[in-house]
This record gives sequence, C-alpha cells and structure tokens, in this order.
Amino acid sequence: MCDERAAIVAGMMNIHEAANYLLYTEEAVRRLTRQGKIKAIKDNDGPKAEWRYDKADLTQFLVDRSKSENISKGTNT
Repeated sequence: MCDERAAIVAGMMNIHEAANYLLYTEEAVRRLTRQGKIKAIKDNDGPKAEWRYDKADLTQFLVDRSKSENISKGTNT
C-alpha cells in the first residue's frame, strides 16, 4: 500500500508547480487548500510533509471558479 501511495504522489504537482499552473502565489494556493477550495493530499505524515496536487483537480477548480465568476457577473456561458 505504501508503494502505491508513493506512486500516486510522485505523479502529482508540488506547491510550486500548482501555483505556476494556476497563476497564483504559493501562499494563495496554501490558503485555498486550507479552506478546502483546492483538493490536495499530504505526501507523507511527518513534520516536513508537503501538499501534492492532481492536475485534474486544479483544472476543475479553475472551471468552477470561472463558472462562479460568470454567475456573479450575470453572464451564463
């Protein structure tokens, strides 16, 4: 099971890569992760654990954010 988790985590983005993909700062990505707005998993359980992000989840976050912005502006696309 540990090897399976390591393989999954290895294919995911770190905080720097996720921030670059979203065009956000790393702190903004951390904040959104803590708020539960962006899905992420910890790469291990230790004190140096880092968040890892799946590209599909980040893409879905962008789609959802875009829909939300369009609704608040009164445009339905």
